[in-house]
Amino acid sequence: MMNKFKYLPMATVGLSSLGIMLAIILSGYNFEGGAAAVAIGAVLLTVTVISKKLREVTVLFYLSAALLFSGILMISESTCSFDVANSVTGKDLSVVAEVTGEKEIYPSKSVYILNTESVDGTEVDVKLRLISNSALNVYAGDKISFVADIYSVDRFDDSVRRYYMSEGIYLGANIYDEGESITLINDGSETFLFKLQLLRDEIKSRIYSVLPNEYGATAIAILLGDKSGMSDETLTSFRGSGIYHLFAVSGLHLSIWVLGFFNFLKKLGVSKRLNSFVALLFTFLFMLITGFTPSVTRSGIMLIVMMCGNLAGRVPHSLNSLGLSLFIILMFNPMAAASVSLLLSFSATLGIVTAYEAIDKLIESKLNIIKPAWVKKALKSFLSLFLVSVVVVIFTFPVSSFTFGEVCLIGPVTNVLVSYAATLMMIFAGGIVLLFSVPFGVNFCALSCGVLAKYVIAVSDYLSNIPYASIRTDSILFTAFFLLVLCSVVCCFILIKNRAALFKGIMACIISLSIVIGCVNVVYRRNLTQIRVMDVDDGICLVIKNKSKTVVLGCGASDNYAIDDVKYEIYDKTPSLLVVPDNNEWNSLFFSELCSSFDFERIITGEDTGVENAITEPDFILNPWNGGSIEFHKTKDITYAYCVFGSDDMLIIFDSADGAEITDHLNADVLICSYYLPINTDLSSFGKIIISSTKAVGEDMIKKYTASNSDIYSTLGENDITLEMRTGRETKIFYDQGR
Repeated sequence: MMNKFKYLPMATVGLSSLGIMLAIILSGYNFEGGAAAVAIGAVLLTVTVISKKLREVTVLFYLSAALLFSGILMISESTCSFDVANSVTGKDLSVVAEVTGEKEIYPSKSVYILNTESVDGTEVDVKLRLISNSALNVYAGDKISFVADIYSVDRFDDSVRRYYMSEGIYLGANIYDEGESITLINDGSETFLFKLQLLRDEIKSRIYSVLPNEYGATAIAILLGDKSGMSDETLTSFRGSGIYHLFAVSGLHLSIWVLGFFNFLKKLGVSKRLNSFVALLFTFLFMLITGFTPSVTRSGIMLIVMMCGNLAGRVPHSLNSLGLSLFIILMFNPMAAASVSLLLSFSATLGIVTAYEAIDKLIESKLNIIKPAWVKKALKSFLSLFLVSVVVVIFTFPVSSFTFGEVCLIGPVTNVLVSYAATLMMIFAGGIVLLFSVPFGVNFCALSCGVLAKYVIAVSDYLSNIPYASIRTDSILFTAFFLLVLCSVVCCFILIKNRAALFKGIMACIISLSIVIGCVNVVYRRNLTQIRVMDVDDGICLVIKNKSKTVVLGCGASDNYAIDDVKYEIYDKTPSLLVVPDNNEWNSLFFSELCSSFDFERIITGEDTGVENAITEPDFILNPWNGGSIEFHKTKDITYAYCVFGSDDMLIIFDSADGAEITDHLNADVLICSYYLPINTDLSSFGKIIISSTKAVGEDMIKKYTASNSDIYSTLGENDITLEMRTGRETKIFYDQGR
């Protein structure tokens, strides 16, 4: 049975290597896991060679090769990159590095990705993430030096650390004074990186000059994958409607350009071999312009293999091409096995490759009765797109649910409605760049691109607001639903022998369970208030939800790393309320970004922030929903909020001077604080205590107050904490690993 894979060597090696490396990375023991993989691979290879019977099972050689390949690379990456990077961290270290074209500019900071050459005199070849409080006068290709405190990405939690390492980033640094800190060693204006960045900038400039608005930013996003000019509202709509992948340059974009270019040359009579060679060069150029993102690289390698097959007169197998692309990507960066974009791209492609033929046969058999050819062709096109989108949702479900904690159900519908429009928009965006010197041509492309962008944005905005367009997969109800569906499918396979009846039985079970779980969900969320204490290190940020209402109390932290988690948790486009206690960063660091990302119905601040629609109130009482109240007080000694939700109450202390006295609300069910508590505070009357802080401070606070009669919880810079309050029931508190 296993020997059927003997004609798919690269598929077996590539897919197995991805699974092995991902398992090692998730375990957190890269060196030990790599050593174990090498040992197992060596044993398997030895046994296979010795046993005559096993030698006939070709796939065992491929599996042993995957184990050895994965293990050696993980050991090498651990010793040559991770360990070396960790050994050069410390204060006031000198760094020599080359500026790449990767950067992110925010109102309060700028982020640059550098290729390091040396740190404190030690040769180090890794990427470094440099954060500055202002934009730096540096460009792609420049070689610079600076002095800063260098830290390892090992300081972050598991999910953030894996993300950085999957991008090849092992070090980080912060600088605050460009004039004193940055020294230009070599001007990079003659380097390839600089010229490539100039090309990207010229493409963006041409599009913005004829389409200078959100629609131009959308066109740039779909053409280059650069979403920096798009508003957070539009990005949120794209995520919520399941079409975000269309605007992260991927294999779809590359395939459209390359195959379209290939067919165009074919119609002009260009020979197949010459055509393949030109398409191969175009593929490599496209990969360069888009920065060799994992999804583009995967698709590019598959297309290069296909074109090389044309040159050699052979047709490559799709699964072998997919496996080869994974093999090459992992060879250059084994940590890419944990890249979310690569995993989503791979799982989606695997689903399409394995299921498309069956989908095509199914559609053909159902549409045979339709006579008009154009009607049949149109229906086939739409049905294929819809069913392929369903397959993509199914195959990407494990990655989406584990990484984002949700799955988009409206995605297949949205893809049917906007995919062709998005494809045309990308083509017209390319037309703007190519026909920039032709007035009629560029104006026609700009008008068409703008109309299509407006349509795509409008459709995604409408569909993303439909109830249950996306469902959370990190809830107990979804877990119960998934297990029940799995049991039902197994029972159907056991009890139903007829194939047609089997399919109908499975669909009936899924529909019935969906209705039942949906009704249970409505009842479950009735009178439920959910409070998420976000893991923001030293600071407080609470996201409180009750049915369709969302309230944010505090939006501070000691670092910007948690802002994406906070925005993801809010999710609502028009949250009800944002309360900002004061202008200290541990209470307001995310204030500007949240205001630009969400349209809050009301913003109340304890100090004047200068925001026009914000109300400055040192004391207020609000009723955000029936049965809920928020009482806010600010004095020179203490800032706190007292909240009542149903039959439970909680006291939130944002700031407190040592001499302050807490005289009210000392018997609240829950106390939430950072480490701003008066020295002599008696905590014994509180039912539960939640500390939002770093690991060092949190552990110290737990030791200090462990003598009280309260249950003490702390984010410790590692986990969000969720509280569930409902009328007549005890408050539930549990840890929730961040995204």
